[in-house]
This record gives sequence, C-alpha cells and structure tokens, in this order.
Amino acid sequence: MIISNIVGGLGNQMFEYAHGRALSLRLNANLKLDLSDYEGYVPNSYGELHNGMALHNGFELKNIFNCPIEIATNEEIKEIIGWRSNKLWRKNLQKNYLSFLRNSSFVVEPSKPNVYKNNKKNFFLIGYWQNQEFFKDFENQIRVDFKFKIPLDDNNKLYSEGIESSNSVSLHVRRGDYLSNPNFNKSYNVCSLDYYNDAISYIGNHVENPIFYIFSDSMSWVKDNLNIPYNHHFVDCNGTNGGHFDMHLMSLCKHNIIANSSFSWWGAWLNNKNTKIVLAPKNWFKDKSFDLPNKWISL
Repeated sequence: MIISNIVGGLGNQMFEYAHGRALSLRLNANLKLDLSDYEGYVPNSYGELHNGMALHNGFELKNIFNCPIEIATNEEIKEIIGWRSNKLWRKNLQKNYLSFLRNSSFVVEPSKPNVYKNNKKNFFLIGYWQNQEFFKDFENQIRVDFKFKIPLDDNNKLYSEGIESSNSVSLHVRRGDYLSNPNFNKSYNVCSLDYYNDAISYIGNHVENPIFYIFSDSMSWVKDNLNIPYNHHFVDCNGTNGGHFDMHLMSLCKHNIIANSSFSWWGAWLNNKNTKIVLAPKNWFKDKSFDLPNKWISL
C-alpha cells in the first residue's frame, strides 16, 4: 500500500497525489491518502488569513477531479510506519537530523523510495514532490485523473469560448499570501514587473495577435501596475471558492505565463497543446532552485 500525506492548497495536493499515484501504478499497489492534516481545519487556527479569507479551501481533489480517492485510516498508517504515525512525530521526522529514526517505508521529500529493494510495496510519502520527474512515466494516467468534473458556469463558459477561439495566453500573478504570510515570504520570491514585462514581450514576438487572460489574487495591483499592450481580459469572477475555474481556464489557453505557484504550474501542465509556450520565473524560491519541464522557458 502507498499512503501519500496530503497538505496545502489545490496545487500542492495535485503534486502529492500525482507522486503517490505514479508510485502505486509502478508497484501495482493500492494508493490511499492521509488527510489528517485537514482535520479541524479552520483558517484562524493556522493563522493563514489573507484579506480575511483562508489561503485554501481544505481538501479539494475529490470534488474537482475524477481521480480515485481512498482515505487511509490511522491504523493503516501505523501498520506501515509504526510509532512514527503519531502526527507530531510525522512532522518532526521530516527534519534531516532525525532521519535516523525513520524506517525504510517512511519516505521524505526529496528522496525517492528504492522500489526494487526487497520487493517492498508499502510506503508512507511525505513532502510536496513538486517535480514532474516523480510522475512523468505515468503522465497519461495523471491527465485522466485530473479531468475537471465540475462544469464551467455561465461566466466561465463565455471566457472559455474566447479562449478556445483565439491565440489565448493565460497570465497568472500571485502576490497576496507571498507578501502577507511571514512563512511564505521567507521562502518564495514575488515575481517582478520585469518578469511579466519580459514574458509579455516574448509572447508578442512569437505569437500572432495574442489575447491575454489575467488571473490573480491581487487583481487591483495588477490593474494598477501591469501594462499589457495587447488585447486582454481580467478574469475576476471566481473568487476564493472558484479557484478551480481559474485553473480550468488556464489549461484551455494556447500558451501560459505562470507565477512561481504550484496552482499556475498545473494550469500550464494541464494545457495539452503540443505547440504551447510556457514561460516561468527563473527564481522560484529564495533559497533553492526549481526544476521545470524540459520545454518550458525560464525568464
């Protein structure tokens, strides 16, 4: 059995699921999800508020996509990692200096489990796993699993019609929580205006008559600061609870300009057009590098 610990918002959940799903297919093992980190989730308890709203909507995969979901029980987790199944220990054992206390089934990012060792098929996976390398051999199945099952509403259908009938380019700006949340601010860069200006220029030089569709958690800032000398639309109808509609629309665009965000990463990855241009920021994190799919362009 493969048990994947799931934490964070939608983009993170997708990486964590995809890694576990790929490993389960490789080993012909059952995949279950550990959702214990969402137990009792309310925004104030995490201190993760931005403009009075939660940073994410809790566990969303089951409602948004067609992926098969089985939930792991505490007993099943304990069966694989023993006394380490205690939530506090699970968190602490991610620290490198305590790695000697893990058993061989307790796998922490960025390690890859040795899937051939003793024909082992039981793993507990914990980490964000934000790299296509963990699931690229099963890309087709991951795309099937991540088919949107919630139909677009009327407002988003209108956007989708324009997107699919033009040389559409999604442009995602993420600022809010990267600036307001001290923990995020320590780790993540905020994409600069220079990055977006360079990306817009690149598209203008390579795409005929582009039309930009702008998505952001800080739309007022975008409207005041970002100069787009092409036809463009601000997609501001979805709000916090409709973020999956934003990702769906991003995936329909012909090309994508993403932020250093797992959310817009998946919007671009789910774009299945062979001729797509994906532009991404070079400086994703403040303290470490970030690997992009081969054909994506970093600026």
